[in-house]
Amino acid sequence: MTGAEFAAAVTQAIAGGTCVRLDRLIVSEPVDLSARDVAASDLSGAIFEAPVVFIGARFSGLSWFKKCTFKARARFDRAVFANDARFDACAFHQGADFCGAEFHGMAGFDRATFGATADFSRALSFGNVSMGETTFDAAAVFRDAQCMGGLWLERGRFRGRLELEGVAVHGRTWLREVRMGEQGRAASAEAIADMVTSFGYQWL
Repeated sequence: MTGAEFAAAVTQAIAGGTCVRLDRLIVSEPVDLSARDVAASDLSGAIFEAPVVFIGARFSGLSWFKKCTFKARARFDRAVFANDARFDACAFHQGADFCGAEFHGMAGFDRATFGATADFSRALSFGNVSMGETTFDAAAVFRDAQCMGGLWLERGRFRGRLELEGVAVHGRTWLREVRMGEQGRAASAEAIADMVTSFGYQWL
């Protein structure tokens, strides 16, 4: 599928309660949907071979990117997800930018892998942020992020720099079995917890 064909498919008007089904497609060209309205879409298993840009895009319904592969940079800066955003088991080979993004439902990144810097700085999440068993091979930046519904990092793997300065968690914070560094040594959950402002229960 070309970039233009993909853009036309996910920006079409659809009936309420339905979604655009494009699971397992291959998009071979760059995609730029900056500041566009994106319909409820199931893109599970899709492969994006070129850069994708959703800066300031508005996702009106469910946004399923489960098991997607992003071979080039993926930019979701300032994107607004009105419903659940599911990036479970995604593979981000290059940079992944969610700086300033808003998640009005669940932000699901369980078992995702980030091969380059993942930037979630200043992201605002009203639902739970779930990153269980997620692997960060490079820097993981969460500076000044706000997690209103909780933060789940259980069994997360951080092989690069982890930045949590200014992070506020208003729900539960789950930090069990987090591992740091190339050798995957067990991290001090207490030390990580000290880097965030937590207003809820902490599971260490």
